[in-house]
Amino acid sequence: MKKLFFLTVLFLMATSVFAQERLELKQLGFKMDAPMDWFKIGEKGVEHNLNRLDLTDEQEAAMFKSLNAASKLVSYYKYDPVSIKGIIPTINIAVRATRVKSFANFKMHIERTSSQMKTLFENFITTAPQNVDIDGGKAWITKATYDFKDPAGAIVKLSSEAVYIYKGKYYISINFIEEKGKEDNTLLFNNVIKSIKLTDDPVKE
Repeated sequence: MKKLFFLTVLFLMATSVFAQERLELKQLGFKMDAPMDWFKIGEKGVEHNLNRLDLTDEQEAAMFKSLNAASKLVSYYKYDPVSIKGIIPTINIAVRATRVKSFANFKMHIERTSSQMKTLFENFITTAPQNVDIDGGKAWITKATYDFKDPAGAIVKLSSEAVYIYKGKYYISINFIEEKGKEDNTLLFNNVIKSIKLTDDPVKE
């Protein structure tokens, strides 16, 4: 009986730290669970448009243009970014238009982006894109570490894991960032990835 109670408590603890909020972007055919009690920051007007299913081609093109001009669509922070000055575990969701014609060519686009990152951050080290299945759709995952100057001016090492979901004329990126050696949110990040649902027909080639 005590063993059953202990296992039940462990299960409740594991599930209570994750995913009570649901991020849904209907226009992109995308759903994702967000960690419970994390701080969400994003453009509500843009998110509203992404949940409209009656956009014209011109409106959709304008929407992608505005998204490309922004650094990200939605961000989730583990702690209040207003009161915490250090590096905060963060999940960034962005949408970008792309002109590549295939999933294989999309890999080259990711590799070019990684090369550009090496010129922006010191000691930027990344893995080769790994082909993964996300709810039946095609995606790439890359991991990286790099040096970054925190708000106090100290150099810290960050780790990131980025998921790139190819959707044909655009892609969705979900980037998980935290300070290396300070916290380990790997399990939570993996649960977020597992929660992703593609609600339209995913691109499979």
